[in-house]
Amino acid sequence: MQGFLRPQLQKTEKDALRFFLHLFSPYPKDNSFSLYFLFHCQNNFTILVINLKEIVMKEFKTLVFAIASICLLGACGGSKQVTTPGGTTKGTKQAPWGTEIELNECQILAEQSPATRAYGEATNHRLSFAKAYAEGQARAALARAISAIIKTATNEADLSWEKYAGTTSEGQSVIDEGSKGEGKALQIAEEIVENTVVIKTNQYMQPNRQYHIFVCVEYQGDVTKMAAKIVDKVKQQVPDEDRIKMEYQFQKFEEKIEKELAKRSNK
Repeated sequence: MQGFLRPQLQKTEKDALRFFLHLFSPYPKDNSFSLYFLFHCQNNFTILVINLKEIVMKEFKTLVFAIASICLLGACGGSKQVTTPGGTTKGTKQAPWGTEIELNECQILAEQSPATRAYGEATNHRLSFAKAYAEGQARAALARAISAIIKTATNEADLSWEKYAGTTSEGQSVIDEGSKGEGKALQIAEEIVENTVVIKTNQYMQPNRQYHIFVCVEYQGDVTKMAAKIVDKVKQQVPDEDRIKMEYQFQKFEEKIEKELAKRSNK
């Protein structure tokens, strides 16, 4: 052993690791050099084995923790927290198309009965202004929905009441009748939604200290009463002498209105 080349060895983990790699290296090596290390570095080798065990266990625990974290965060359908346009933190669900944001109470109520309910939203630094704007948006949305129902029932009942919407002095071309009829249907619908009240309000404070308000309004009455009121207002657009001749069409019109309202209402 005295004839061996004796390189200087520092008793450190780094040297021990280098020695370990040298021993198990697939490349050719000097056997006498390896025996020297085994003979003179027993303590270092023991420390190496212990340290390697600690390192492997630590890395294994880290790997297990990382995998568990990924599973928890990336679980399909897992609930997350995001900030909605209204400035609120709501539970959401992940889907292939993106992040699905939960609806608030006003939106849910409006969807349950779109013929008699609607929601609106608005943002303002003053709470009273935000509420007023949101109510206006909700009633306008409900009026548009009712107007569409009126036009659908008019076409299905073959009721030509739109031509009476204009005056003689304005003239009545086919285009005039169509545009004036649509305008009159919306006007009737706007008169109908005057009989609505606020049934739900969701209030949010945004980071910029503005109020974001959701309001849900509902028509006070069932679909039968609404249909009767719509038919009555449409009849008022037709002169008395022609109204009698169109009685059958008005009856069909009322049936169609009730049918369309019933399909869009939970009442």
